[in-house]
Amino acid sequence: VNGLITQYKSKDGPVTKISTIDMGCGRGYLTFALHSFLMENSNDNVESTSISTRGIDVRPKLVAEINSIADSLGETFDSLNFETGTIESFLEETYSTAQSQSTTEQRASKESDDEREMEILIALHACDTATDDAI
Repeated sequence: VNGLITQYKSKDGPVTKISTIDMGCGRGYLTFALHSFLMENSNDNVESTSISTRGIDVRPKLVAEINSIADSLGETFDSLNFETGTIESFLEETYSTAQSQSTTEQRASKESDDEREMEILIALHACDTATDDAI
């Protein structure tokens, strides 16, 4: 991840925001680790970067539990949130929003005023049908 951020930064200048989504996050082990890594290393590799991380999972009780854990970890984890949903519902929401704006308009609005956003989607699965859903 560190190498990708550095490479992305070197193409067109500093990245001002990194948004990460973990699809089918389960207990969120990878989600917590990646968020922590980005928070600790963003100042080393990217100037004044805001970090936001979302975990998506279908189990509401689990999502409530891991949100509670994130809330208890302090300021570093304020921009880490878990949401109940499916990969399909996330894609439907994303594409319905995208259809209201052209890709060019979306990029222009995101990258206006020297703001550049890097979006990262992760999906690490080792159970049941989550791998099929992610693909």
